Amino acid sequence: MNQAPRPIRNSDIYNYFDVGYFHGDGPTLQMWSSRGCPFKCSFCTWPQSMTLNKVRYYSADYIRHDIEKTLQKYPDFKAIYFDDDTFNMGDQHVLSVCEVLKDFKLPWSAMCRIDTLKESTWEAMAKSGCIGVKVGVESGSQRILDDVIHKNLNLNDVYHFVPIIRSLGIKVHGTFMYGNPTETPEEMKLTRDLIQKVGFDHIQESGAAPLAGTKLWNLNEKTHLLNETDGKRYFETLEQSYL
Repeated sequence: MNQAPRPIRNSDIYNYFDVGYFHGDGPTLQMWSSRGCPFKCSFCTWPQSMTLNKVRYYSADYIRHDIEKTLQKYPDFKAIYFDDDTFNMGDQHVLSVCEVLKDFKLPWSAMCRIDTLKESTWEAMAKSGCIGVKVGVESGSQRILDDVIHKNLNLNDVYHFVPIIRSLGIKVHGTFMYGNPTETPEEMKLTRDLIQKVGFDHIQESGAAPLAGTKLWNLNEKTHLLNETDGKRYFETLEQSYL
């Protein structure tokens, strides 16, 4: 990947931002530092349909050159956002990117997991200008995470790391989904309980929606609990009835 040309960008990129709760309404340079994700979440379409759980990294030099050239041409960016499938896949990669970012002195944020870094690496992220991370938690039920979503996430890590990350001045945006096949109202209530106990800066809640080509789709073909446009309606019903 490091031999590939830089992305073609024009002035339209000033119109792109989806992390206003981190960076406000100023233009945010959206980038990737890697391609792919090794985790096998049953609902996530990209690793299952495109990258097949392989991960490739851009080098620190490639990232530095890309930022430098982009800012030379478009100097009005106020922040940087890494929209990788999973930005923080390992301490070594993250630390190398932090070394690059601290020289630009721009606030930045990223799509992350909560359980893949040492505490010292989170500290390095904060020192290099990281002010926010999106993390997918999905459910407060360990059974749903293990047996349905296949998230490979221990909820104890959520309770442990979220307060630590927030104490460093990094805001945490948590994403959650309700109504997975076989999920009970009691398990959905566990998700709400977790949100209240942990304390996130922002949350994103949605109904489960199986996408064609994913393992969640295959599971739903057996249970017939959802259709691919059913997630929002199902969540609203649960909201009224149980939550």
